[in-house]
Amino acid sequence: MASKNQSISNFLKIINIFDRMKLLHKSLLDLVPLSIVTILIAIFAYYGLNSLNNDFDKLLSIDAKLGTETRSARQALVNWKASVLGLVVATEQNSEAIETQQRQVKDASSDFTSIMFQANMVVNKNKEEFEKRVSVKNEQSSYNYAQIGEVIVSGNKIQNTTNQILSLSLSAQKSAMDLKKLRSELSTSSESINKYVEEALVANSTIIEVNNQLSLEDVQKLNKYNNYLIRLGGFISTMQNMQNQIFSGTLDRKKRIRTVTKTQSRTIIIKKEINDLIDFEKSSFEDYSKSKSVSDNNTNFLLQPMIELQTSSKILSEFEKYNQNLVKALEEAKNDWSSKLTELSNDWISQYEVINQILKEVIIFSDQQIENSRDNSRKFLQQLILVVAALAFIGLVSAIFIGYTVSQRGVVKPIQKFALVAKDIAQNGDFSKRIDVKSNDEIGEAARAINDLLSNT
Repeated sequence: MASKNQSISNFLKIINIFDRMKLLHKSLLDLVPLSIVTILIAIFAYYGLNSLNNDFDKLLSIDAKLGTETRSARQALVNWKASVLGLVVATEQNSEAIETQQRQVKDASSDFTSIMFQANMVVNKNKEEFEKRVSVKNEQSSYNYAQIGEVIVSGNKIQNTTNQILSLSLSAQKSAMDLKKLRSELSTSSESINKYVEEALVANSTIIEVNNQLSLEDVQKLNKYNNYLIRLGGFISTMQNMQNQIFSGTLDRKKRIRTVTKTQSRTIIIKKEINDLIDFEKSSFEDYSKSKSVSDNNTNFLLQPMIELQTSSKILSEFEKYNQNLVKALEEAKNDWSSKLTELSNDWISQYEVINQILKEVIIFSDQQIENSRDNSRKFLQQLILVVAALAFIGLVSAIFIGYTVSQRGVVKPIQKFALVAKDIAQNGDFSKRIDVKSNDEIGEAARAINDLLSNT
């Protein structure tokens, strides 16, 4: 009961203070709620927009930047893959573009490494934020950001594989150049041997044409010598065809091994054929020497032109050179660069798929974080608008209520009292009536002045 009386007393004090205020001051009361509401709206708008701005900055500095870096890294990875596969193809085909592809592989590798370094810096710089997301918001998917470190590790592995491919490509390129040089020398030796064989055959034909009275034995010797030369030329031609098959790259591994074995066997046959040719020359010359000492005739040695041409010795010398180069060429041909490159490139592709999948997951998660942040910002902005609207409504209602109260108590009711007293005096002529207005404002002063006037009437 006491508290109720105290409340009434306080209310009456406020009324008394109100009654003592001037009209101008009373009218200013109407601005109080509007001012308060304006200040509150400004405060809410400031903190709300500042919060939105902080979230937006965080969005740009973390999720958007990381998403951009991972997208760039993924594109660089795709370019890296294209350059590696291009290098493998160029190496297998021994194309002139090998050096260009090697440079592209190095550039693509450098680009990817540089971009991933930037992405890792973003993660390390905002490590606390990521941990906060996991612990406070329970975002287990934030673990995806830790996968950037896995990409760095996998990137080092794929870089090692790339280095192996580059090294193998350089070795294959050098081997191809060496093999090209050896094949050129083999071709030169083959042409020289064929040339010597042709010269010897032409010389034999000349002997037959010049000597019309050759004995049957001489003709048989010449034919036998020609047969040696013809067989030797055929063997060399076969060798050329076989070596072309080996070095052309059209044979699979098993067929190439079989052809190499046949080629090695054929070199033994050719060497024997050349030695037989030399032995035939020697035996023929020995027979000639014996017959000359017995009959003391002045006929020339039938194979003298071949001795003078040094056919067998030239063929032997050139074939030994041919055989040495052939051994080196076959040794180079044993290097199965294509299979090794295919194996390494398959390994590279496997590592690529792992990295590509991780980057894809990080990009998806980044995009999801950005979308979530946008949704949260939209919801927050909607709530802020509702709060501001509510404050504006409260301020408007308060202003209307206070304005109505001020006008009723400060203006309307005192004027009504004026009107009642004036009407009563006009109807009854009773100048004893007084205006009951006790306020200290301008209306109260006017009421007191009229009351004084009526007292003096």
